[in-house]
Amino acid sequence: MYRTRIKIFMGIVALVILTIIVRVGYLQFVKGDEYRIEAQNSLQRVEFLPTARGKIIDREGNILARDESCHDLCLDYRLLTSDERWLKKQRAEIARTAGVDKDEAGKLLQQRIDNTWSVAAQVAKAYGADLQRKIWQIKDRVEQMRLEVGADVREQSMAHPVISGLEEPAVIEIKSKIADGRGRPLTIGLELAPSKKRYYPYNALACHIIGVLGPVARADQLRDNLQPDQADWLTRMTVNYLDNDQRGISGVEGECEKTLRGVRGYRTFKNQNVQETEEKAVDGRDVRLTIDMKLQDFTTALLRSTHKNGAAVVIDVRTGQILAMVSVPIYDLNRYREDYRILADDFADSPLRSRAVQALYPPGSSMKAATALAALADGAIRPDTVFTCDKYLLPGKDYFRCLGHHGELDLVGGIRKSCNIYFYRTGEAEGADRLCQWFRKFGFGSRPGTGLPEEVAGLVPTEHWLRQTRHGRLSAGDARNMAIGQGLITVSPLQVANAMATIARGSFLSPAIVLDGGPEQNAYELPLPAEYWSAVRRGMYEVVNVKGGTAYEAIHSAAILLGVEMCGKTGTAQTPDLWRDLNNNNRKDADEIIRTGSTAWFAGFAPYKNPQVAFAVVLEYVDYESEGGGGKNAGPLAARIVQACLTRGHISRDAR
Repeated sequence: MYRTRIKIFMGIVALVILTIIVRVGYLQFVKGDEYRIEAQNSLQRVEFLPTARGKIIDREGNILARDESCHDLCLDYRLLTSDERWLKKQRAEIARTAGVDKDEAGKLLQQRIDNTWSVAAQVAKAYGADLQRKIWQIKDRVEQMRLEVGADVREQSMAHPVISGLEEPAVIEIKSKIADGRGRPLTIGLELAPSKKRYYPYNALACHIIGVLGPVARADQLRDNLQPDQADWLTRMTVNYLDNDQRGISGVEGECEKTLRGVRGYRTFKNQNVQETEEKAVDGRDVRLTIDMKLQDFTTALLRSTHKNGAAVVIDVRTGQILAMVSVPIYDLNRYREDYRILADDFADSPLRSRAVQALYPPGSSMKAATALAALADGAIRPDTVFTCDKYLLPGKDYFRCLGHHGELDLVGGIRKSCNIYFYRTGEAEGADRLCQWFRKFGFGSRPGTGLPEEVAGLVPTEHWLRQTRHGRLSAGDARNMAIGQGLITVSPLQVANAMATIARGSFLSPAIVLDGGPEQNAYELPLPAEYWSAVRRGMYEVVNVKGGTAYEAIHSAAILLGVEMCGKTGTAQTPDLWRDLNNNNRKDADEIIRTGSTAWFAGFAPYKNPQVAFAVVLEYVDYESEGGGGKNAGPLAARIVQACLTRGHISRDAR
């Protein structure tokens, strides 16, 4: 009997001990991270210090983009998720500080919660923010982080920004609503955190070059953030992209993100309010561009005055630096977020497209100078090679024809008259494959190399491309068409301007737009005899300066007044209609055509004997019959741009 009682007692003791062990194990291994975070939060508070993004400045030091101080409205994650344990603690704290019972504390807590959501909703409405969407994004990201780590994360006990860029008047008003006159809280889980917002002093000027910021995507965080096993929590929080961070997504903002972005600092507080440590923020570094904003301003106004969409690029021949690069239409960088939907939905004008580097056009006759050099290099023609223009290449056929009836022409005459027949024959003699190989040496068919995210390569056909799309080889017809800048080939205005710089200097140098920290420029020689370069340059000189040249009537008088000998090449390229398949029948119906016309080009360099600037101007959907071609439309713009280069000192007066 006695032994039985002892056994029962010992069994009970063993059961109690086992229960304690199981409970300790549960608290240690299952709930340990959660309680550890809660304990740390009760003893230590962390306040993050915003970093300033580096400035973007032009070649003369004018500020194009800078950070300005502001505040973010932040809400505690536990408020967003209605965390019961957190709410219970808040109710207990209210009961203690207000000296009320549990029921009254619950009512006060609910009032503060209601006030918090009311304040957040009012601010969101004033700033055009989608509060519910932002909250959903925060909850989704934190939950993904928790699942990836396999345990609770610090972000579950933090306040997260839900509305950014609050200006001082709004901050003052919000502060009046989160506490009464005696400093007693009227809200709960709401904080105003110091922050920064981007400001663009020139508004819309150079918008496509400067670029914009956008919210950090989850993919960005997975790719660029330090993971838990790579650094301690504070290091990760100061270096990593957080949910409400912005990053460059286009233009120089995107290209130079790593340079411009800084590292946030932090302060730690022991027992919530006693500061323990401080690590200052490290601001991002400035980025200086090659752009001359006064030339950019002039060129932008000039293109906008035509009431057509298009682009213009100006390059320093000696250095490859881009002095101006304009795409029209433009948009206000400071209103990008507010106007984004309107801008993105504008199919006809596509103002968000950086036409200078992103739009692809048929180059038309502006390509003939490169065609000539390719054929000269391979011995397909010589400078004194003569072809006869009888208006039609093939007797009795209306295609492969010329706009004139030029008779016998040598190379210089073929360029001066922009004779299609001369260059059809040149293309036949050179062959499509070799022509494409030389086009690529001039930079066509590959990204220009400025580092801008929007850069596109355009199309110069390759065997791989032909196998994928046509299952065949290039034909004689392809050679003829590409020789005059039509057919398969497409280019960007930056590529054309840089090809003109290549012709002007006699060697290739990729263009640059960032003075310090941009991609290394690619440079190589093009082994052609000096007489070949001279012949092509002479032809481009006669386009502007000799009667019968395709730009003589349009700009020779202006060039004479300037005292600068311009060289150029006109181009008027057949262009597909701009249309939108509104009824989804994959057929171009009359009511779906938005714009028709040709692409008008003028590209070249100046001065003739000592080239210092190269340029390309393109206008979209010009009516050739009523408005004329590239010489009449784009040529006068180029002459005025050269005048501005002279005024700005990019062409030295002793070099004219």
